[in-house]
Amino acid sequence: MAFRIPDDDGTDEYVVTLRGPVLTAAEEQKKWLQEALIAVDRKAAIMRSSMESQDSMAVVIRAAAQMLDELRTNLLEPQNYYELYMKVFSMMEVFVAYLEDEHRAKRHTLEEMYERVQFCGYIVPRLYLLIAAGAVYIDAGDQPALEIARDLVEMCKGVQHPTRGLFLRHFLLTMMKGKLPGDPNRRVSDVGNESAGEAQEEYPHKEDGGTVTDTANLLVQNFKEMNWLWIRMEAGSYTNRNGGSTNSVTACSPTTAALPATSPPPAASAAASSRSSDAATRPGSPPRSLRAARRTQQERRAMCVLVGMNVVRVAQLDGISRDVYASTILPQLLSIMVRYCEPLAQQYLFEVLIQVFPDEFHLFTIDKLFGAISRTVPGVEVSELFRSLMERLCKYAVAVQEGVTEVSSPEEEAKLRDVFPMLLNQMSCMSVSYSAQMSTTTVIKRTSTVPPPTPMMLGAYVTTMRHLVNVVMTLYGKSAKRRFMSLSNIVDVVASKFPSAVVDSSESKESTGVVETAAASAETSTPVSISPAAALAAGQFLVHIITECCATVQEVMAMEGIAALTSCLPFLQRREVAMAVCEVALRGSTAAPVLPSVSKAASSGAGGGVLKPTVVVTVPPPLPRPITALEDVARLFELLDPILVEQPDAPSDLRLIYKYNPAVEFVDEQNLVCRILHLLANDDPAVYAKMLTGVRKVLLQGGARRIPLTYPTLMTLHRRAALRLYAHKGILEVFAVEAPTEALKEYLFCSNTADVCEQSETSYALYVEALTLYEGHIEESHEQIDVLVACVNALCQMRNMPEENYEVLAAKVCQYASKMLKKHDQSYLVAVCAALFAKKQLSRENQQRVQECLRRSLKLAGQVLALAQLQLYVQLLNIFLHFFTSKSGYLVSVELVNELIEKISEASEVQRSEVGGDGKNSTADDDDSDNAANTFAKIRLVYRNITKYIRSRQSAEERWNEIDV
Repeated sequence: MAFRIPDDDGTDEYVVTLRGPVLTAAEEQKKWLQEALIAVDRKAAIMRSSMESQDSMAVVIRAAAQMLDELRTNLLEPQNYYELYMKVFSMMEVFVAYLEDEHRAKRHTLEEMYERVQFCGYIVPRLYLLIAAGAVYIDAGDQPALEIARDLVEMCKGVQHPTRGLFLRHFLLTMMKGKLPGDPNRRVSDVGNESAGEAQEEYPHKEDGGTVTDTANLLVQNFKEMNWLWIRMEAGSYTNRNGGSTNSVTACSPTTAALPATSPPPAASAAASSRSSDAATRPGSPPRSLRAARRTQQERRAMCVLVGMNVVRVAQLDGISRDVYASTILPQLLSIMVRYCEPLAQQYLFEVLIQVFPDEFHLFTIDKLFGAISRTVPGVEVSELFRSLMERLCKYAVAVQEGVTEVSSPEEEAKLRDVFPMLLNQMSCMSVSYSAQMSTTTVIKRTSTVPPPTPMMLGAYVTTMRHLVNVVMTLYGKSAKRRFMSLSNIVDVVASKFPSAVVDSSESKESTGVVETAAASAETSTPVSISPAAALAAGQFLVHIITECCATVQEVMAMEGIAALTSCLPFLQRREVAMAVCEVALRGSTAAPVLPSVSKAASSGAGGGVLKPTVVVTVPPPLPRPITALEDVARLFELLDPILVEQPDAPSDLRLIYKYNPAVEFVDEQNLVCRILHLLANDDPAVYAKMLTGVRKVLLQGGARRIPLTYPTLMTLHRRAALRLYAHKGILEVFAVEAPTEALKEYLFCSNTADVCEQSETSYALYVEALTLYEGHIEESHEQIDVLVACVNALCQMRNMPEENYEVLAAKVCQYASKMLKKHDQSYLVAVCAALFAKKQLSRENQQRVQECLRRSLKLAGQVLALAQLQLYVQLLNIFLHFFTSKSGYLVSVELVNELIEKISEASEVQRSEVGGDGKNSTADDDDSDNAANTFAKIRLVYRNITKYIRSRQSAEERWNEIDV
């Protein structure tokens, strides 16, 4: 229907509207598929009816050709075309049975049937009929099987449409199964008295027309054609009636794995279906949207099993010797895979090649496989290919070691013993690329010559070497020496691929996403960059080596390549390595690491799958192994540098470094460093002193954030050394600037330590430094109280200080106590200072000063407000009774104690009247009254407990009866 809409300029614009529903692409596909299936069923019924009514062969062939005509469609996607193909395939089995019955009944000769099917007008139905007739012809044995198969393979070149061509050649492979020389499913009656094994290679049967090698060559030829058809799907050089790609499936068909005939192993198929090529739109091809490109990739993965079946069939042939494989078959396969430059095809086909051929073949052709894989185009995940190859050879070696598999020759046994050196040698010869990403603008083409090797991405190279580490742990897990040497060689090879970091005159590094490095080649001085992906892979590689493969931190230090490789990485990866080193150093490091081993059941597999070692764990000892060598300490702190010192290339946003809570995680990080410090040990005092001196210099560079967290541990180590050596080196000055209160207490600890070591002058000097720090930095009242109490406690513990020095320090502390701003604090601290004069070592005159201090404190307490005064009186009573309980009872007189008790009673009565309320305080705030009442009740409870204690002592000692309670 059309109608006109007037435009702004006065002209009329015709608008066309469509009535009825518009189908989506998926609905159209479903409709076309149903129509094709219905047509096949209808035409197949006609073919069956013709067979049952015994019509002429021409009528049956015509009906079969009409049914096969449905396969000429270019409307269906490969997923739907496959369903149509399977329907037709089941009908073609009926047609093949009809031809066999006609031949047995001698109603028609084979030559007549072979000629009649060629009268079909369209090439697709004609070739399907020819393949069916050829299969019957080969079963009869009248003509050489390989000659007929060659003719059919050549005739299939007539169909160059990728989808139709692939399914046609798949039909050819299916019909030839069990009919060619060397096929394990071949019936003995088909070939007469054919001998098995290598005899077939030397004495081919006259009905075969060739040997098993000829069969392999024929399959390789068919593989070559199918591979090119498959690759052409990516080029997008053919269109359907809707103007889009003929094959545009949105997802891999789940029924693809159910294609008839043999399919590749699950590992190979799954690997191909899980990976996608990164190839962009190729030059010269029509422009396509990103969605169309992804759909094409999906449909190509759905078709991969069709192509890989050729390689599987070659691998399944009986009578293929190792020499024939290495000299004839493998070079042809590798030439096809390498010269057809397309990432997805190369990825999948190399996976199939590695998985389906025997391990022995790979062992003797490892150099050819590495050389071919290195020539793949950008976009192929070569690390995954190398991983599959390494795992197969490793499992094969383990199976031989455990007696599950036997070797065929001494040469093979020798190669298995050297499987790791061979793999390492191949990897060390690989060239690497320092680019952030490889170019993906490769043109899909067939080259006449083998392309040169493609440099491997540095990140992929490191990932591959990590797979080689797993091989080492599997093969040499029980031999510590071989394991260490092999791992050290791997780390050295990886480190050699990383150029040395470029450092300017100020020894600063760039704070970008890459680390500026100098080229390894001496021919150029242009700096190159390590990509973030390569840096990440290298960091994970080192963490894996350190945490999973090294038994002790000493092994980590012995691998020089670890430090060299770490120095080339950016901050985040260097920090991960440092944390991994801490983990190894702090665990029960005298035990062996967690060693993987392959069980017999796993190693006896023919191939495929991921190597999953069983874990053997040795129970670690309760304590980590100490670090006693100066060289190990130097290398250890070189690796720990990212968590010890502020790094120039560290990100300013701490959330990029720490995952959850930066403040908490930073403290935890420094706690690890402190735990590492406790591992330092040496029986030689001079060596241990050098360790602490070097550590002090390193920690000094940690700055204001780290010094308060790490220096206390370092000071503890120094105190221990002082106790052992009667010597002390001051390191508190730096710590005092950042944390004066903690530093003051450390001065007091050090002073007591020096006193124990009979270093009275050092002890006096340290105590003076503590008091100096108090005068200059301690300003808050609550901190002053805590510090003065600590000073009193430390001075009371002195045993070897001369009395003159002691009196000077005690007088200074009492002076500080009497200068407190609040009378309450003065009274309490003066009473505490009385303990300074209660020591037995002091003169009688000094001991009498105890009562003077207590009397002064009582006097100061009388100037405090009521409620606070009552609480202070109770505190003073505790202190008074402390001195009264001493054996020298004259330190405090009974009169002074009774006077204090009397003051407590008076203050209690005053406070009770205020709290109880007699009407005078009716305007007071209720909340304040409640708080005062609660506080008064608590004070009274403490006082009652004290009086109970006094009464209990009165029943035991006579002098306590003088106290009036």
